[in-house]
Amino acid sequence: MSFADQVTIPNASLAKSSTSNVFKSQRALLISVIAHLVIIFGVGFALTFSVSTPPMTAIEVIISPQTPVKTSFDLFSSISDVSSPTVETRSENPQITQYRTQIAEIEADVSRISRERFITSHQTPDDLGEWMARWRQAVEGLGQSQIHRNGSAHMTGDVLLMVSVGASGAVRDTQILASSGNKQLDQFARSIALSAAPYDPLPETVQSATDILHITRTWRFEPSGAILTGE
Repeated sequence: MSFADQVTIPNASLAKSSTSNVFKSQRALLISVIAHLVIIFGVGFALTFSVSTPPMTAIEVIISPQTPVKTSFDLFSSISDVSSPTVETRSENPQITQYRTQIAEIEADVSRISRERFITSHQTPDDLGEWMARWRQAVEGLGQSQIHRNGSAHMTGDVLLMVSVGASGAVRDTQILASSGNKQLDQFARSIALSAAPYDPLPETVQSATDILHITRTWRFEPSGAILTGE
């Protein structure tokens, strides 16, 4: 080995040693910085957490052994023991009861009237034209025969009479709407209407919407003994 080689080797070793020392010092500095940062941020986080977090309040529950704990069965039993409230019933006002009764009667009358039909000599529907012709023949023929048999031709006058006929042809009612001034003649007109019944049943087309047919006619008793019911 030459002297130059002896001199060069220590220089290289020295350079390596100095480089290693630099790396060591830099690493130590980095570790120190990281450690300080951890300490600083850790303390700050701890301070922030400790301030923002409200203190916990401890609740102490003391159950006395002398106080029995109610079960669900005991709760339902206590509820059932409570007496139900008394409902005070008041009698209805008699006037209100009367009004309700009257309203019910009116509604029943309206329902009944809706199944009744009224005709006069001035208005005879086509569906009752033939039936009314037979009705007139029945009452006028019977009346004339009774007048001649009873000798009642001397009774003359006009009686406005309403005859109510059911769907089967039976007479339901008779009402004198305007008297002739002679009660005997009025009753004679009513008796004819009753005696001539039963009439023919109402046509089926009429029965579908009619239970009672009210026929209003002026019964005219002529001196000749004739009875006219066409007016």
